[in-house]
Amino acid sequence: MFEIRLFDPQAAPRAEWEALHAFRRLRLEEETPGEPLYPDADFEADVRREWPLWENRRLMAWRDGVILGNCGHSFRRAGSPEFEHHSAYIDIWAAC
Repeated sequence: MFEIRLFDPQAAPRAEWEALHAFRRLRLEEETPGEPLYPDADFEADVRREWPLWENRRLMAWRDGVILGNCGHSFRRAGSPEFEHHSAYIDIWAAC
């Protein structure tokens, strides 16, 4: 069994960030062996960034404190320019 939870980059405790870094290191080594790793601090800053036009959400599959997979989606921020035109669209990505 596993649990799916929303990852809140603004409120996530250090243990969740460490689990996310471990997961991404594993995935990157599988996908691009031997390539340089994006520094943790830079990755965290990117994930925490608030975009003026888009909202981002990330869901994590957890078991015993370990991330098994994650998926994310982005959608146009309500009230942003041309919101009505873009409101029907969503960008989705996943990794496991």
